[in-house]
Parts: sequence; C-alpha cells; structure tokens
Amino acid sequence: MQKKMKQLLFILIIANLTACSLAIESFSNNLNNSVRTNNDIETIKQGLPAYIVLLNSLIESDPENEETLKSSAELLNSYAGLISIDLEMNEKIPEYQRVKLIKQRNILVNQSLNNAQKAICLYDDVYCNI
Repeated sequence: MQKKMKQLLFILIIANLTACSLAIESFSNNLNNSVRTNNDIETIKQGLPAYIVLLNSLIESDPENEETLKSSAELLNSYAGLISIDLEMNEKIPEYQRVKLIKQRNILVNQSLNNAQKAICLYDDVYCNI
C-alpha cells in the first residue's frame, strides 16, 4: 500500500511539473507575441524591464528551460533595439545619457546572446561550443 502511495505521489509531482513547464512556455510565447504586435512603443519600453526580471527569475529556478531562455533572449534583444531607436531618433539626449544608454544596450545584447546560446545548446548539443 505504501509503495502505491509513493508511486501516486511521484506521478502527481511529475504531472504538476509538466503543467508548470507548459504554462511557462505558453506565457513566454504569448508575451513575445504581445510585444511584437503592440503599437504603443512607450508602454512596451516601460513594461519590458519588469518582464525581463520575471523571465530572469524563471531562468534562475529552471536554468535549462529552452523556451524561457529563448523568450528571454528575444525580449532582451527587443529592449536593446528600442534603446537603439531612442538613440537614433532623439538627438537631444545629453552625451552622458547616451553613454549610459549605450552601455545598458550592450549589457542587454550580451545577456540576449548568452541566453540564446544556452537555448540552442539545449535544443541540440551540436551547437554548444560554437
């Protein structure tokens, strides 16, 4: 009887983990689609940092989740792109602020590339040491 209870508990835990993983994957995909299709750039610029932090926390708890790493890479890259657009479109940004934004953009791009590299390595280990 105790063995059956342990098996049932194990099955329930696995089912719960699978459901959580699918929910995170769905959330990440929906978030990326929402960012890509939203026409309000200012809202996206203000909201993206919160979602980047959220995805970073999900990566912290599951560093081998390919979908979360991929979503994070895409959002980081999108945010870096928005910074680039700001730099190009707004000539009134003071030089000290430009330098700060360029550094921030470079950090985001590096994080994006790092997460993308981890995701593709998880997808197929042939790509791990490129």
